[in-house]
Amino acid sequence: MKFKHGTRRRALEYEKDWVQRWKADRTFEKSVENRSKSNAYVFYDGPPFISGVPHHGTLLSSIVKDAIPRYQTMKGKRVERVWGWDCHGLPAERYTEKKLGLKSRQEVIDYGIEKYIIACRENMVHTSGEWEDVVDRIGRWVDFQGAYKTMDKDYMESLWWAFKTLYEKGKIYEGEKVLMYCTTDATPLSKAEVTMDAGAYQDVTDPSVYVKFKLKPSQDSLKFTPELTKLIKNGEKTSTFRLEPKSLKRGDVAELITRHDADRVEPFGYAKITNVKTFALKDLPLDYEGHEAYGSKDEQLACYKNYYGDEVTLESVFTVYDFELLDGVQETSTLLAWTTTPWTLPANTALAVNPGLDYVEVRLSDEQFILAKELVEKVLVNEKHKPLDYEVIRELKGGELVGRSYEPLFGNKFGDDSSKFGAPLRLISDKEFNKESPEFDDRKSQKREAARAVVENADGQIALMHSQKYNYYKLPGGGIEGDETREEALSREIKEEVGAQVRILSEVGRIDEFRSFSNNLHQISYAYSCEVVGEVGDNSLEEDEKAEEFEVVWVDIDTAINLVKSGNVDLRFMALRDETFLREYKKSQRELHIGENAHKVWAADYVSSEDGTGIVHIAPAYGEEDFAMAKENKIPVVHTIDQNGFFTEGDWVGQNVWEINKQIAKDLKERGVVWKIDYIRHSYPHCHRCGTKLMYRAHPSWFMDIDGQREKMLEKNEPVTWFPPHVKHGRFEKTIEQAPDWNISRDRFWATAMPVWKSDSGRTRVVGSYAELKELSGVELDDYHRPWVDDITFEIDGEKYSRIDKVMDSWFEAGSMPFAQFHYPFENKEKFEANFPGDFIVEYIGQVRAWFYYMHAMSVALFGENSFKNVIVTGNVAGNDGRKMSKSYGNFTDPNELMDKFSADSLRFLLLSSPLLSGEDFALQDKEVGDVARKLSMIWNMYDFFTMYAEVDGWEYGGALKDPLQDLTNPLDIWIVSRVHQLAAEVERHMDGYNIPDAMSPILPFIDDASNWFVRRSRRRFWKSEDDSDKNDAYKTLHYVLVRLAYLLAPFTPFLAEELYQNLTGDGESIHLKDWLPAGKIDELVMDEMETVRDYVNQGLSLRAKAGLKVRQPLASVTVPSVGRAIDFESILLDELNVKSVKQGGEVTIDENITPELRREGLMREVIRHVQSARKNAGLNVDDRIVLRLGSADDELTRAIKEHVETIGSETLAQLGDTNENESKVKIEGVELDIWLQKK
Repeated sequence: MKFKHGTRRRALEYEKDWVQRWKADRTFEKSVENRSKSNAYVFYDGPPFISGVPHHGTLLSSIVKDAIPRYQTMKGKRVERVWGWDCHGLPAERYTEKKLGLKSRQEVIDYGIEKYIIACRENMVHTSGEWEDVVDRIGRWVDFQGAYKTMDKDYMESLWWAFKTLYEKGKIYEGEKVLMYCTTDATPLSKAEVTMDAGAYQDVTDPSVYVKFKLKPSQDSLKFTPELTKLIKNGEKTSTFRLEPKSLKRGDVAELITRHDADRVEPFGYAKITNVKTFALKDLPLDYEGHEAYGSKDEQLACYKNYYGDEVTLESVFTVYDFELLDGVQETSTLLAWTTTPWTLPANTALAVNPGLDYVEVRLSDEQFILAKELVEKVLVNEKHKPLDYEVIRELKGGELVGRSYEPLFGNKFGDDSSKFGAPLRLISDKEFNKESPEFDDRKSQKREAARAVVENADGQIALMHSQKYNYYKLPGGGIEGDETREEALSREIKEEVGAQVRILSEVGRIDEFRSFSNNLHQISYAYSCEVVGEVGDNSLEEDEKAEEFEVVWVDIDTAINLVKSGNVDLRFMALRDETFLREYKKSQRELHIGENAHKVWAADYVSSEDGTGIVHIAPAYGEEDFAMAKENKIPVVHTIDQNGFFTEGDWVGQNVWEINKQIAKDLKERGVVWKIDYIRHSYPHCHRCGTKLMYRAHPSWFMDIDGQREKMLEKNEPVTWFPPHVKHGRFEKTIEQAPDWNISRDRFWATAMPVWKSDSGRTRVVGSYAELKELSGVELDDYHRPWVDDITFEIDGEKYSRIDKVMDSWFEAGSMPFAQFHYPFENKEKFEANFPGDFIVEYIGQVRAWFYYMHAMSVALFGENSFKNVIVTGNVAGNDGRKMSKSYGNFTDPNELMDKFSADSLRFLLLSSPLLSGEDFALQDKEVGDVARKLSMIWNMYDFFTMYAEVDGWEYGGALKDPLQDLTNPLDIWIVSRVHQLAAEVERHMDGYNIPDAMSPILPFIDDASNWFVRRSRRRFWKSEDDSDKNDAYKTLHYVLVRLAYLLAPFTPFLAEELYQNLTGDGESIHLKDWLPAGKIDELVMDEMETVRDYVNQGLSLRAKAGLKVRQPLASVTVPSVGRAIDFESILLDELNVKSVKQGGEVTIDENITPELRREGLMREVIRHVQSARKNAGLNVDDRIVLRLGSADDELTRAIKEHVETIGSETLAQLGDTNENESKVKIEGVELDIWLQKK
């Protein structure tokens, strides 16, 4: 092959051309087809969101996903590279909603789920063309045509199989936990998907409030009779007593209360116990501490019976407490709690203290607060942070507060108090039962009110009215007559129908019925819970009720629900109404039962004295630790906010939680509930998709049991090779150790429907395939997305099953990618199982807690294996200002523009060799891409040098690349060939360990060595050497080194490698179809000695620079410690240091004395430099011989030229003569020199 100088192309031209040529030649396809299926290398492509656009971050992972497979292909592996699209989840939904102008989950429902899903599907192909163009431009080979999509029917069926398999293994369960929750999207999110985005946590300013919770009298209070209270107030007595021993002991502080009767007590103060004695009443001396005031034993017994009850006898045991009053404590104390979430206060049901902490009660003006002792100085300050005046009344341990009750901030939700009727529980119309029903016209309707009762007897049974004639069941109750109140009507109806007197306890709810078939009747039914008082007597039914042969039946609540449901189908209005009331009552009774533990102080070791007040407000519905405490101790969980973030009750009903939060704090301050408000700046999680502040919210969801397989996940992490290595036992291991059970369900639309069907009785059926669903329902769909799959129902044993309306977390989909992309186990079973686990994956650091983790969790759960063998973790690509890349910041250049300006290979090389591949963040600067482009251009400089002289000399490549090392004699050739072999070994070693940074780090230094040492020192060999064999070796060596460099660069800079390889070999086959070449032998002696002599050169040059001596100025000598055996140190040192002789001695030194002769020789070197520049300016070729004329008025410069005329002529291919062409004037050390030259 012959070479033609000046014909090579620029990067922009050849990069775009090779994209098209590779496609035309099917080069990528051949790279797969040419390798044996038995030697497969499995690469997992983590799919990008199809709704997103390519950016530097996604291109980084794409570059790595290209470099490793290219390398493995050259190593003989069959690497199928199939693109994937992540089509589901919030990113896709937000993309669609933005295009449709929708802003919330409710707006999606109003728009229509079917239309919405169709729009989502259509939008999922919108950006695919842009992705393909950019991925092609960056040089990545991947199969776009065979790409899998998570929205594909086959992919989703594999997810159903996985879900059912895990469910049957007991690894998926339904439950309720506190989760991160987005109120805009009305769905829970996993903590991992939030924390993986560096911008998810944002600094915000929120009110922090100090809330006053009034303590109720203690259960262990000392109880006084009114008479004894008066005596104590007068200071005459210091003891009291009560029935049955209690836990108080000497030294305890107890609260004193005055008990007036069985129901009414009043706080009195505090007392310190000084002595404790126990007596039977018969043994209590009449004169003991004034008890003679009660008279004789019989009179005393009568008094105690009156006070304690008839069970008191003379044998009854009493504990007598001696005490001393503590001054100044005259009313019930207040606990001062602190919270940064005022919006959760309406849901408060408990307080928590640390039982081991020291607390104090302080008097501040006219108020008394209890708080942690260590926090008093920090809390009790004014708005200017100046200390307030306060008095410490007493000290106590947190344990003394545990079990105490306090007054609810907003009334007791769990006692007898009833809230007002709010929005209807249910709206029922004919349309629910008959699609042909006429439209209801409320303007022409007749309105009627009725009252219903859920009557419960002493045995906990519910009263139902049973029509024996028509066989249906209903709740007792009826219409409101005349001026009756609802309560009066209800009492009357129950007396008539049930024959019982009742106490109305609380409201259950309201239902509106719209009956278009009944002359537009709008009936409003109110239901109350009632309890029977006394005995149940005979009823007094009206005539129409007697005609239906009504009887009263008493049944448990669940039976009552089933009975009203199973009645006459023509009375569906009544059945649905009463079923709803009964279910609501059952729910309220459950809350009433657990309400026994509401508004108490609980012990919690996590409460600290680091901040706040040492007293924590507990709203179980909105805090992880709160919810866990509530579950453990049966504390009520109260939701006051709906799924969209709006209050459902109280003073802020209808208000958005995030908009009203600060106002809540102000309102409570005005009411005296909040003592003071501070404002804090803190980091708070936001939805990574819509930007809404997230709340922690107790939410019913489906979970995957991570805790049950945690140890197995840790075990299966051990065989995995991680780069950088610290991630393995660092972030990834900690993620596994700390991960909660995985919330795998979402309350959304565009995702794989959860294959769970439930019956009305609560039975569950999980479906694992479309075939199974068809067998159950007889239905087969083209699309199993919502809403079509929602319409599928089936019956089992007479029960109807309907699908729950939840969808899968998109991370469940992504984590299933290894098998779901093959439609496993329905297809490609052998292929998947033979190639699992995968060999390699790569993504940025955020995916350690996300995709890597979820894939590992799924594979361990399903197959008991790790999902991947090798993984690379990259850092984040930041903008040029170090911040997150953002168009609004204007801190990055578009990737296409950057590639067109510098080259795709330069961008690839920079990113692959940057700290990003060590898992660190990296600010991408355009200048650095340009620097890499400049350094890579040295390859083309060497290529241009080679082709220029190869064309002149007619040197040809024979077509067979052979390692020339054993045939070479010139130490310079031996050295550079050994260096390229050394580089190949180093690149291979690190690439085999997935250490791309260390694989690439020696490449640019090698290019510099090849260009600035080998080529520069070999220049004379190419254009003026008379040794033909040495010149041929120089050509052969440089050609071999450049071709080997193309092989080494192929995985990293595929365009440059292909262009260089084809230009040097003329081979029609792509370099990317070649096998990786073995490193080759290395001459260690030559390598070591070349390193030594180059070190001497560098030391000598440093000494010159320090002395201010230019390299062109000859020096007399240099002294070095040693000379070489394989390499002639002297010739190299003479040339590189421009000295006349080399001496062997101690350390490296130079003779800095410059004689006149040396000075003139230095001037000669300056002349040669300027002549060479003039040649170039005249457009002469390197081998053109010239006529040269030099002139100067300076005697010393003229003498220097005359003394060294032959050297000047030899170095510049010139013959001194007479010419007036191409004149130029230069200055040498301040003296003018005229230059004329022309081609001979």
